[in-house]
Amino acid sequence: MKEVVLEKLKKSLRIEYICTIVACFSSALSSIGGFIDFSGTNDYDEITKAVYAMFSTVVLALLAWIIMDVKKKGTPFVSSIVCKLKTIAIIVMLGAIVPDLVTEVVKFVAKVSEGDSAIILFEISLGTKTVFILWLGIIIGIISEIFKYGVKLQEDNDSIA
Repeated sequence: MKEVVLEKLKKSLRIEYICTIVACFSSALSSIGGFIDFSGTNDYDEITKAVYAMFSTVVLALLAWIIMDVKKKGTPFVSSIVCKLKTIAIIVMLGAIVPDLVTEVVKFVAKVSEGDSAIILFEISLGTKTVFILWLGIIIGIISEIFKYGVKLQEDNDSIA
C-alpha cells in the first residue's frame, strides 16, 4: 500500500518539478532582461523589477529543491525541508524590502557619478505590496514551524513501525 502511494506521489511531483524549473528559468531571464532594459533606458523601475525577479528565482530554485527532496525521501517531513522552508520565508521577507533599497542605491550612485552632490535618503514605503509580501514570508515561516512538528511526528511514527 505504501509503495503505491509513493509511486503516485513521485508521478505527481514530476509535473510540479518541471513547472517550478520552467518558472525558475523564466524568472531568471526576466531578471536579466530587467537589468538589460535598465542599461538601455535608465528606467529605475526596471531595476526594481529585476531584483524582484532575482528573489523569485531563488525562491523557485529552493522550491524545486524541496520537491526533489520529497520525491527522494518519500515524505515532506524531514529536517532539510524545514530548513529550506525557513530560508524561503527569510528570502521572501527580504524580497519585500531589498528591491526598493537597491533602486534607491542605484539612483544615488547615478547622481554622484553625474557630479551631483547627493544626500542619501532612503524611503522604505510600507505600501500594500510590501506588507503583503512580508505577510507571505511570515506565513511561510509559520508553515515551516508546522512542518518542524511534522518531522517530530514522522520520527516518532518511524520509530514505532
